[in-house]
Amino acid sequence: MGYKENELNINSILLALFISINMLTKIITTVYNFNNNIVIITSLILGSSLIYNKFKINKLFIFINLIILLLFFLSMLRVSDHTFLIDYLLNYIIYGLTATYLISFKVDFAKVTSVINLIFLAFTIVLFIEYIPKINSNLYLDFTMDLSYTSMIGISSVLLSSKYWKGKLVLTIINLTAVTINLWYLLILSNNRGAIVSLFILLLLVSIKRVKNNSLKFIIFISAITVISLILMNIKVVLLTINNIVSSFLGTRINWLDRFLFQIDQGDILTGRAGLYNNASVLIEGNPIFGVGIGYFELFNNGQYPHNIFIQLFTEFGVLIASVVSLLLIVGLYMCIASKVEDNYMELLRFFFILSIPRLMLSTTYWKLHFFWLFIFLCILILRKKLRVKERRV
Repeated sequence: MGYKENELNINSILLALFISINMLTKIITTVYNFNNNIVIITSLILGSSLIYNKFKINKLFIFINLIILLLFFLSMLRVSDHTFLIDYLLNYIIYGLTATYLISFKVDFAKVTSVINLIFLAFTIVLFIEYIPKINSNLYLDFTMDLSYTSMIGISSVLLSSKYWKGKLVLTIINLTAVTINLWYLLILSNNRGAIVSLFILLLLVSIKRVKNNSLKFIIFISAITVISLILMNIKVVLLTINNIVSSFLGTRINWLDRFLFQIDQGDILTGRAGLYNNASVLIEGNPIFGVGIGYFELFNNGQYPHNIFIQLFTEFGVLIASVVSLLLIVGLYMCIASKVEDNYMELLRFFFILSIPRLMLSTTYWKLHFFWLFIFLCILILRKKLRVKERRV
């Protein structure tokens, strides 16, 4: 094995460990629980990468992170109370810096997913033995929701890497068993609607990926959006129908569905988000160009963030910066759907999109989600690569 191949494998393993950080911490804490476990493990991964790569630093990594740190500095000048701003800055230093550093090195998607799938198997065993029996007892709602998004990491990895394990009987049985157990948790036991949306996006992108014709790809995508719109227009009828079918044939109840129907009956389908959206719209109207700064919104909303990536972008940064980031996200989605090139970058881009954008549309803040920074930085890397190819042709 040559140095370059060895370097590719090590960087792939380190990226896989970082992607799997939520699964790893849940596995470890069943044996031994310690404070700041995710911070410590992330720091060890970043430190290992820095040492192995001899502190090699990509210029684009420096440029992007200087811009982000500048945005934090400008917000510090504008926002008088830095409580949430500092919290977001620390989270970005932990997750954002690590994400943008690890993804700046070449990796092999097959190696990355093989490591993730192995960790996913261990996580599934822990889920089945440790967590599922406690679902209806002492697990908090927030934890069960986090558990759902953690399951999505492994499910996405297995399905997106299917071409690497198909035909290998033992691996096929192991991977499909792990996916089945996690789907049982996700679809029946979980309270997390956002993870269900992520699962739908995963299945949609996996289906589109198999289609060669770009026009057909977009027909499928638009058709899916149309179906979703029709479902949303008749959401209660659809959910009640699903609930009746499942109850009749399986004799069980679906936790997320029961919760959803209860919220519809209470007139709170957005689970309190409507008030956050209204408060954000007021701030956007008052500061449309430059926004109100990082961490300002949370000061007047009991520490709550806007619960939507685009609303948060326009609230914090205004139309100038938010429009650029939004355009980058749209371009990233376009590449996930339309790209004819199936290299490591594109396969990882779909992976990171599935694990970040659907979740950020409904919950979580991008300052605390490493998949978002992996997706953003990878989008920029791909666009830079395309630009260099065009320059060479000229």
